[in-house]
Amino acid sequence: MIPPFMTDFREIKVVLAEDHPVVRQGYAALLNEHSRIRIIAEAGNGKELLELLKKHDVDVVVTDLDMPVMSGDEAFIILRQRFPHVKVIVLSMYYEKNLIVNFISKGVGAYLGKGCDIHELEKAICAVHDTGHYFNEESSLAMCHELKGNFSYTAFTKLSLTEREVEILKLLCEDKSNKEIGVRLNIETRTVDFHRQNIYKKTNCKKPAGLALYAVKNGIIPATGQRPTFL
Repeated sequence: MIPPFMTDFREIKVVLAEDHPVVRQGYAALLNEHSRIRIIAEAGNGKELLELLKKHDVDVVVTDLDMPVMSGDEAFIILRQRFPHVKVIVLSMYYEKNLIVNFISKGVGAYLGKGCDIHELEKAICAVHDTGHYFNEESSLAMCHELKGNFSYTAFTKLSLTEREVEILKLLCEDKSNKEIGVRLNIETRTVDFHRQNIYKKTNCKKPAGLALYAVKNGIIPATGQRPTFL
């Protein structure tokens, strides 16, 4: 007879989505050592992830955000529509409180930084599978700040722009290049490009001038005084 406390000890079928093969394979090898977790497939981008979900019975997806072909956040939107039963954990190098709140509010079960150890990732997978969510200290604090209304920018909260995206949008309105923005904010050029693409998607703008008008209209930059360089 199986003891009562063992009746919920079900295997968790997981798909990993990460564009760096060595990183992805490393996570897979470590997670497969856990008694409940089985990595049944791996994807190198969001498009591959969605294709795998058509072929496999999946419980939990662990996905990066910044991937080629189709990003993790783009795949997540489609995933929620087509595979609502699949639970999602974001594992990303972009670990800011506003990103955490944004994704959790959209239905992500857990949001972890890539600096977390494998044991926390294992705990998150089990908790998200069993209860639907996992909050570590950082995500709990981020949600508390959201509930208390303590964010410094009302604009990005309302527009779903992160604090970092607002900073970058302001610099884009000064006609700064990705490299110049990276130096100013002490982040990599690749990171700037990732945020820049998200800004264009979220604001539904096609050109820099459209971004500037959007920023003025929504109070991100002043309507008077020095105008954006490219207007």
